[in-house]
Amino acid sequence: MVKKIIKIGTLFIFITFIVSGCSFSFPWEKDRRGEFIEIEEGGNDLEIEEENKKEESQEINVERELRQFTSLKAAQDYIKTHPALASNLEQLSFTANYAATSQLAVKDLLNSSVFTSRPDWVQVVNEYIYILKEEKIQVVSITSLTSPTIVNERDLPFQAQEMKIFEDNLIVTGIKNNRTFLYVFDISNPLNMELRREIELSGNYAGMYISAKQLYFLTTNKLDYRQVDNLLPDVYVKGKRIDSHCVLNDDCLRSQVYYFNHPYNSYGFLSVMTFDLEQTSGLIKRQLYLLDDSYRLYLSKNNDIYLTKEHYLTKEYLEAMVQKELFTDSLEPGDKIKVTQADADVEKLTPIFKNYLDTLGIAEKEEAQIKIEAALKTKIKDLDYELEGVSLYKFVAVEGKLRYEAKGEVAGRFLDGNFIDEEAGYLRLITKRGELWPLLFSGDPKEYSNAYVLDKDLKIVGSLENIVTGNSLAQAHFLNNRSYLFTTEETDPIYVIDWQNKEKPAILGALQINGYTNFYPADLEGERLLAFGKTKKEATVTASTLTQEVLKLSLFDFSDLKKPSELSSYIIGDELSDSFALQDYKSLANIFVNKIIIVPASFQDQGVLSFSGVLVFSADANGILNLLYRIDHSANGRIANDSVVNNFTYLNNTVRRSFIKQNYLFTISNKYLKINNLNDGSEIASVILLPSPEDDLINSNFPTEEYDQITPPATEEFFEEEIITNPEEYEINPEPPLPSQSADFEIEPIVGANEELELNDEMLETAPESETIIDEQQALIYDEVKCKAMCTGLLELEFDAYCVSGEDTLNIYDFCNLES
Repeated sequence: MVKKIIKIGTLFIFITFIVSGCSFSFPWEKDRRGEFIEIEEGGNDLEIEEENKKEESQEINVERELRQFTSLKAAQDYIKTHPALASNLEQLSFTANYAATSQLAVKDLLNSSVFTSRPDWVQVVNEYIYILKEEKIQVVSITSLTSPTIVNERDLPFQAQEMKIFEDNLIVTGIKNNRTFLYVFDISNPLNMELRREIELSGNYAGMYISAKQLYFLTTNKLDYRQVDNLLPDVYVKGKRIDSHCVLNDDCLRSQVYYFNHPYNSYGFLSVMTFDLEQTSGLIKRQLYLLDDSYRLYLSKNNDIYLTKEHYLTKEYLEAMVQKELFTDSLEPGDKIKVTQADADVEKLTPIFKNYLDTLGIAEKEEAQIKIEAALKTKIKDLDYELEGVSLYKFVAVEGKLRYEAKGEVAGRFLDGNFIDEEAGYLRLITKRGELWPLLFSGDPKEYSNAYVLDKDLKIVGSLENIVTGNSLAQAHFLNNRSYLFTTEETDPIYVIDWQNKEKPAILGALQINGYTNFYPADLEGERLLAFGKTKKEATVTASTLTQEVLKLSLFDFSDLKKPSELSSYIIGDELSDSFALQDYKSLANIFVNKIIIVPASFQDQGVLSFSGVLVFSADANGILNLLYRIDHSANGRIANDSVVNNFTYLNNTVRRSFIKQNYLFTISNKYLKINNLNDGSEIASVILLPSPEDDLINSNFPTEEYDQITPPATEEFFEEEIITNPEEYEINPEPPLPSQSADFEIEPIVGANEELELNDEMLETAPESETIIDEQQALIYDEVKCKAMCTGLLELEFDAYCVSGEDTLNIYDFCNLES
């Protein structure tokens, strides 16, 4: 009778569970399906409660992978019971840092105006140029191209990073004292910008974009365990910390905190803060995602956000698990207990089984090792995606919030650099296999990689797995229907994948070109590439030959991979020459429509700066590069003050951005805005953006010598590569034949030569007395008579001259001051 009662009761509970729609939750766990529930930061008013009721009906129904904390206490309890290291999630920043791009995908740089539609240092709207530098915004009117004028300057209380313009809003972000600042200006009247909104946040800037007049502002935060009462990052408006209390139109903050249902190795927050750009105050929405260092962030050109997580098992872990399965029964009783207690703790299991194997004889030990290797291979095959994989989570912007849209999974691990791209609604990824996968194959050790195509629901529609290369892939460069894959070795060939058939991506071949940092599209198909970087060049010095690294600009034709060719190239300067484009790929303007390439460059003469500006090239229909002219921002090297942005140093005369408007070329450095005729390079106007003492000595419209016309190399094939046709291995020869080398064509840096002065006094001839070493640099020494003539203006002042004064040797400035 008792058993029947128990059965009936159990059946009743089960039926109740079914009828309730399977929405049962245990008493100690509130329903965490992802409904939008307010995180309390000090209390809610009726407005917030009503908003929450509206949103409670929304659900995140993606296998309950993403969950939401129902209260701040729930988040605190979770973190306390699942301890992990703190992380600032530096790997998530995808916009602000230009310092380490290295072959970054720049497929959208088909013209120089791309930076004006994305957050950057320069924005161009109508007849105004907005320039951001250090702690200032400058507005330059170009209504009259012959007389551009600075019409407004606005100081900022922080180090500026980026800005973006949307309608009449100028959004500026920067950093000071480890805090991120966000200012929104009304620029309906550029001559009188009004500050509409100022917000200060703890954390680091990670990016921003605008959708439906809502600003989405991303930051990352290191979780501070010392603030046990409030783990959420602070937000300040006009210096006052805001919370969830909304009164009339006052600023208030409503936060929701999410976490993923998996173990964490560290803790940090990705914060997505949104508000209406048309409002000057009011509700600010914030979604916080608890992440760790295994995540990466990708923002598509459609403003979809993808969070990608890497997970993998180590060789040590699998070996310990295999040994546990094989040898636990053979252990001593005490060791068996230790194994049971250790569970999956590799550090505890490894010494136990090592001691066991050491007790075996030689033959038994060899037999045990064979069993381990066989079992290890079997486990690798069985685990497949569990062995190593990348999980993808897609979010879309909807009414000022991110909505969790889809989840996907591919095999492999992250590349060190760029590995993901979206094109025509499809996501394309390149992943690499880890150290365990090669154990399945015999022969020489190889590296294995995978390529995948995913649809809008993140379902795999096409794949190419186990691509074999000599070294591990480092990053991918996506251009239309192609990807150019780079390995960790600069001397390795570049592998090419064709995505045209989404269901069957294929390997087209391999290309051997070395020494380039950045690649830019030169046609819509991605078959012609402009390459820029440093290449090695042999130079003869006296009787010896030295290898130097020099700047090189090349145009390649990869339309036929059986006969790829370098259409033309230029060696720029010598080993002392440099280019800002090596640190910031956007500073090289590849203006696709006009077939114009603008390369920032600086030259030195005997260790002294002689030129800093841009070299302007054209590319004709045959792909032949022609050097047209140069534009100097340094007065032949005379202006050379340092500036620091995003942790790297450059000169104030370094051209950071270039663009074309009408038939004029605009180049911008911290020092100048210059407007030149696009056809011949003649200067139309120049604006001093950064006044300095040199302005009194140097006319900004200083004359510049033109380069001699240089004949580019003839078109040539540089190697043939057999197309891979074996569908079973997809193996590429990691060492294809090297290309034939064309002659180097050098652009010598132009040094401003002193004009010869015809003076009656023969003693005023400008030949130096001697050449000697001053401060480890070659310098010219003049006698007192010639130096006095320089000081009084009878001879042209040479800024790098040294003068003999008694027994001392002084630089020209000290000598002239001494004379005065």
